[in-house]
Amino acid sequence: MSIGLIVERRGEATERISVDEWKQFVSSRDDVRLRTEPYVAVNPLTSQRISIPLGEADSEILVSGEWLPFLRYKRGKLITEYQEEFDDPSNEIRIMIAYAARAFQAVIGTDLGDEVLD
Repeated sequence: MSIGLIVERRGEATERISVDEWKQFVSSRDDVRLRTEPYVAVNPLTSQRISIPLGEADSEILVSGEWLPFLRYKRGKLITEYQEEFDDPSNEIRIMIAYAARAFQAVIGTDLGDEVLD
């Protein structure tokens, strides 16, 4: 089971992040864009291609010349799966998640309902 990271407003700033706010943030960046193609995976046992549809405003981030999945927008929250690489404070995706949280005056938590992350 993987852990989901969630960027959301809490406390006094309880207003959800709107999809328009998220799209405006994405459009203001050269290294983040809205994803236009569905996610595709290949079953290693059957070689069957599995296509997963996009959400309302899924995004990608440019890291070392490659576009990688970034945050997905879902009901006023920005969501991604935790990656072990996020333990490195210099990880570019971790840095951008923190930047997005600050931009929305939001916090970063997990889907386990535990404490807010630093």
